[in-house]
Amino acid sequence: MKKHVSAFVKKPFFKENVVFHPERKCKTSHPREVNQPRSNDFDKSVSSRPERKSSIRCYGCGYPGFIQSKCPKCTKPKEELKTVVQSIKLYVAESPDSPSSSICLTVCGRDAAFCAETGASNSIAGEEFFKLLRDHKFRFYKRDITMVLADGKERNVEALTTTVNLNVEGKIVRVKFIALPEAKGNRTLLGTDFL
Repeated sequence: MKKHVSAFVKKPFFKENVVFHPERKCKTSHPREVNQPRSNDFDKSVSSRPERKSSIRCYGCGYPGFIQSKCPKCTKPKEELKTVVQSIKLYVAESPDSPSSSICLTVCGRDAAFCAETGASNSIAGEEFFKLLRDHKFRFYKRDITMVLADGKERNVEALTTTVNLNVEGKIVRVKFIALPEAKGNRTLLGTDFL
């Protein structure tokens, strides 16, 4: 069986007046010759690589040698960049039957809808529910509380607290509510203390 002989044969490099030292290994463990004269006499007209033109072109206008963010034709000076808004259309969709997670419970003989709020640590009495409790002579206690809203900002407010018996499917559950008298139009929220 014949062995395949490589077509490339390594020929020794000879040059006059060159002193050879024993081979030394560099960090990459390839042999190299020390004190070899480096020649910068490479003929640049005879290159092994064909000369390539820059393939970079502006994506916006096709100007050669630039990308779009650096293109002198596409990029305008910062002083010229001004935004003018002439008209804005705003659309608001409001649904009276919002699909919030509401729970119907009985309080003081009346049916009431409450919103289940898993992000609230306490139950909050809304404006209408607060009026109902006040009309039924519930006793409220004044408290100064620190309220942390969803955006993380804290606010010190004076609040009223009371405990209410809620009828849940025939079961009576006592829930502590916090009422904010200055809040208008808010809903009654059942927080994690109820849920």
